[in-house]
Amino acid sequence: MFLKPYRVKSNTAIKGSDRRKLRASVTQAYPISDEQVSELIPAKDPMTVMKLYTYAGETVHAYTVDNNPIFFELENVIYPTVYTLWKHPDLLPALTTWPSVFKNLSQGADLMLPGVILKNDIFEALGKRNKGAPVAISLKGNRAPVAVGRTLLSTEDMYMSAMRGKGVAVLHSYMDQLWSHGNKSTLPELAEQTQEFAVDESEGIEDAEEEERPEVAVEGQPANVNLPQIDTLEISEALEALASPVSNDGQAAEIGSEASATNAEESGMERMDALLLHCLCAALKTSGKKMELPCLTSAFYSAHMLPAVPPGARLDIKKSSYKKLSRFLQAMQREGLVSTKELTRGVDSLVAINHAHPRLRQFVVPPPQERVSATPEESKEVAGGPRVVEMFAVNAAVLPIFARQGYSKGAALAAADVREVVTEHVRRADGRQGALVAIDPSLADIVLPRGDATTHLRWDELMRRVQTKMQPAHQVALPGREPFVRKGKLQPIALALHQRSGNKKVTLVSNLESFGIDPAEFAHEVQVGVACSTSVGPLPGKGALAQVLVQGNQVRFIAALLADKYKVNPRYVTGLEHAPKKKRN
Repeated sequence: MFLKPYRVKSNTAIKGSDRRKLRASVTQAYPISDEQVSELIPAKDPMTVMKLYTYAGETVHAYTVDNNPIFFELENVIYPTVYTLWKHPDLLPALTTWPSVFKNLSQGADLMLPGVILKNDIFEALGKRNKGAPVAISLKGNRAPVAVGRTLLSTEDMYMSAMRGKGVAVLHSYMDQLWSHGNKSTLPELAEQTQEFAVDESEGIEDAEEEERPEVAVEGQPANVNLPQIDTLEISEALEALASPVSNDGQAAEIGSEASATNAEESGMERMDALLLHCLCAALKTSGKKMELPCLTSAFYSAHMLPAVPPGARLDIKKSSYKKLSRFLQAMQREGLVSTKELTRGVDSLVAINHAHPRLRQFVVPPPQERVSATPEESKEVAGGPRVVEMFAVNAAVLPIFARQGYSKGAALAAADVREVVTEHVRRADGRQGALVAIDPSLADIVLPRGDATTHLRWDELMRRVQTKMQPAHQVALPGREPFVRKGKLQPIALALHQRSGNKKVTLVSNLESFGIDPAEFAHEVQVGVACSTSVGPLPGKGALAQVLVQGNQVRFIAALLADKYKVNPRYVTGLEHAPKKKRN
């Protein structure tokens, strides 16, 4: 619920009567003494109540003491924050899970019941509780809770389901935005209560060993995926591993095993995490120094991070442990390296850079090298010229499925991001059936005409129909300038030849602004280059755009100027066929 930045509607000092009401509500809801309540909700210390609007549209009231969140209220239910539970871990019954699961929980996943570690049964852990009851989540080996949520089943239903399915919906977790509002203290180490094992020593050892093998705890994710440890990974070694092929040491049987495949996947994610960090630091110490803030995170990624990819490596966020750029930048924000903010609803921007951060100060920019190979997207553009990315804007037609993942109307996404949103929706709806996708009611409203009873579509056809329903948009990244996003399809630079009075011809150039070219500056370049008169006027029918008029047929010179100086790919220029044919000798 607090994964993305929230909007603070109001933040006011709490009155004495409201303090007493909060104390009464907490005392009634939780097993806590008067002394503990007085400690948590003091009578004289500065205390405020914030009215928050989350990115999903929920209204939450958060209570803070000295700017530290202690409780939050959602739908008339009071929940303690992790700061409060670290002082009083017995305030809520807690379910214990494996440390590797925390990464998924902190990214918004629900806690799955197979991943809950129990000594006996669920009733001993939670008691008799109804669906929607507050509950804490802690990790094996540490009693300090890392998350707060509400049960998705009653304890009786959990027991009857043989501990299968979703168990807890996470509302607030360690290192989320609500935690970041406080003093950002780290997770304390609290000893677990003594656990009882079998009387027979040998059986106890077997039980303990068995307990060390976690089950799948988060829907769609393996439970043995480790937290990203980019601090302990040598970036240089990781980059070498990314650029070099995997060696074969003859252990074919192990490589073919499921355990080896999992380890290889984890190792690949660690290397991609290191590459992400390398590109971020390199970008911040090179081209990012001249970058104007705020800057769209998507623009920062395409214009600054991608050019920082070392030769022979390929940056792919989906193959990292973060999966999304926003999650990676949030992790860097928690480290204090950068700051991001949602200046426009649904669109994150980079607003601050901590150049004094030790990680950034210690980073050494590698010497410039020739790129070994370009990505397919880069090969479509002239080196050093504008980079154009086709995008799709969220509109009312597709908003129902995009809003569930934090996107608002008007947000522009690349094709890969659209595919990720649709894939996640299908995964949650459990609609995957090999090469076909089961069309649920939400998708049917988007991709099927009225009266069409189609129940399944192929993946490529589904993506095509979703993109067709979205509003076209495009992003243009210019060297040394912040990329910009415009709605509608990219309009190419148009060259037209018109006949004027007598035998005179003029060349008309329009849509220069689409590629960040100043029409007045361009007209001067042409005037000097071919020694002819030029003028700049409004483009007919589009008063905000300009049109350059050049005396004579200058199509050949203009095409060369666009390609040589402005590095515009000829595929973005129309009317080149009007160039005068060369005279034969």
